[in-house]
Amino acid sequence: MSSCEQIAALLQAGKPVALWGASNDAILLVNELWNRFKLAPHYMIDSDPHKQGKLFMGIPIVTFKQALASKPDLSVYIVGSNYKYQITGTLINQLQFPKERILNYEPVVWRKGCMFIENALQCVGKHVCFCSSDFGKKRSPRVMFHDDYERAVEEWSALRDNISSCLENEIPCSCTGCCCVKEDWYAANRQIHLVNYSEGGVCNFACIYCNAAAKHSKGVSDAEINLAEMLSVLEKKQLLAEDLHIDYSPGEPVLHPRKERYYESFCGKYTTLVMTNASVYDPSLENCLSAGKAALCVSVDAGTADTFYQVKGRNVFEKVCENLREYSRAANGVVGLKYIFLPDVNDNKTDIEGFVQLCDAVRPAIVLLSYDIFHPVQTLTQHTFEMVQLLIAQLDEKGIVWKNVSDVITRAFEGARL
Repeated sequence: MSSCEQIAALLQAGKPVALWGASNDAILLVNELWNRFKLAPHYMIDSDPHKQGKLFMGIPIVTFKQALASKPDLSVYIVGSNYKYQITGTLINQLQFPKERILNYEPVVWRKGCMFIENALQCVGKHVCFCSSDFGKKRSPRVMFHDDYERAVEEWSALRDNISSCLENEIPCSCTGCCCVKEDWYAANRQIHLVNYSEGGVCNFACIYCNAAAKHSKGVSDAEINLAEMLSVLEKKQLLAEDLHIDYSPGEPVLHPRKERYYESFCGKYTTLVMTNASVYDPSLENCLSAGKAALCVSVDAGTADTFYQVKGRNVFEKVCENLREYSRAANGVVGLKYIFLPDVNDNKTDIEGFVQLCDAVRPAIVLLSYDIFHPVQTLTQHTFEMVQLLIAQLDEKGIVWKNVSDVITRAFEGARL
């Protein structure tokens, strides 16, 4: 029985169910429940106070305490692979919640580690690694790909075991000192919950904040790691978790010559977040959205054509907006939007109001707020901070859920509270 079927069976029996985590994965699960069974969970549980009190695809976002007080016999399904084990451990050991009512329960242990080392695999630059390394500003441990998928997976697995052991036993290694290494709850039986595929590809944009190789690529090399082949080997070795999530960003995905094969490898099968600039409408990609397992993340970063051209290097703002409206018809909430604040570029009232108008037309389940991680000044000016607050206020007024994914913005809010 799939997760969706398990949740539906409880709801059909009149039992209350909440999803923990108002995230991109939740969009797809909510859509599947509705499309197949015309059912919806009673609540979305989320610890982010900025989400609480709002509606996520029509479902109230509440705290765990509120959900349990309202429905004492509540069952919980934890959405979002990155924090599944931390939430599981907290539920059982701190909140005394019975594991029998955690629908996707897996045994957990308390130790020192890293959720990316434990749960993630990334393909980038002809290497197989664990994370993008932006978090701790270090270079993620990795193995070189030599056109042998079996060998790459075996070497990666051995490296994972070694790094995990070093972290647990506090033996110095390449991950020592990274901010993602901490004592927490981790899976007793390690599986891959996140595959990040950002290998190679080509791109038709020239975003001012981007340093990806695809930005300057003239084509796709046969030596690049093939996503379909990699997933096939991981499946055969039974390394993939049932709730696998794929972050998919090989340059601009709709321009990739192997896109149809790649779509086939995850369409309707694995929860997938496709990072696209939406400049080219792709019927095959829309089919993936309609199949119920994929969603888009589009970093628009502007609300006017002039600023869009300044940021992206292409004069296609209206076309992007048109394509986003078209994609949004595939399924409820599957077009996710992002706004990266760029000082003295898009931090102005006109662009923010234009972006909010786009949000109102597309109705994303969630909007991500960020800041240029490569900007030489990693502190918000008072003006930029005021524009962040303006965007938040306007999204709140529209009832649109947002999430801050920037440490720079977080520090600005913390400083304002002092």
